[in-house]
Amino acid sequence: MVTRFAPAILRLVFSYVFWSHFMSKSVAIAIALFLAVAAWIGSGFLGDKPQEASERAESGSGEAPTKLASVQVQRLTVSSVDRILDLMGVTAANRAVSVSAQTKGAIIDIAVDSGMQIKSGARIAEIDSGDRKARVSEAKAMVALRQSEYDAAVKLSEKNLQSPTELIRARTNLDAAKAALESAEIELQRTSV
Repeated sequence: MVTRFAPAILRLVFSYVFWSHFMSKSVAIAIALFLAVAAWIGSGFLGDKPQEASERAESGSGEAPTKLASVQVQRLTVSSVDRILDLMGVTAANRAVSVSAQTKGAIIDIAVDSGMQIKSGARIAEIDSGDRKARVSEAKAMVALRQSEYDAAVKLSEKNLQSPTELIRARTNLDAAKAALESAEIELQRTSV
């Protein structure tokens, strides 16, 4: 008789001890939810296998067969596809650049064609240098003259044979001649655009 009631007694004791001492209400709810989800997922594995269900539907046993969807089938073959696409159209430049020279003169040579891509610093055209080379030569000669005048003025000033203002004037004339030479060289360089 005791063995008959043993499982019920054990269940009562276990549930009282377990629920009252070891588990809070939130843990009990979490375990109950876990067991419910496990039972729901497990019920999917316990049902008919898909193959058995289709055999049963074909044999006519069990429930009424469901209406099957119609499917279209098409055989495809592998073939190469050309990747060339011929298109006709009109293109326009995304930028237009206007180039101006920094000096006056007639253009004697154009080194590039219209629409051609060029790199920065490349020569585009050549302007007639005219007498600019002669001006550079003249400025070099003037620097040489002013340098010799300055050297003579320094020697005379060292011997106190010339006033200090004449030395300053010679130095100023030399600096002006060097500036004129630099200006003439820049003007000659500007003939290349």
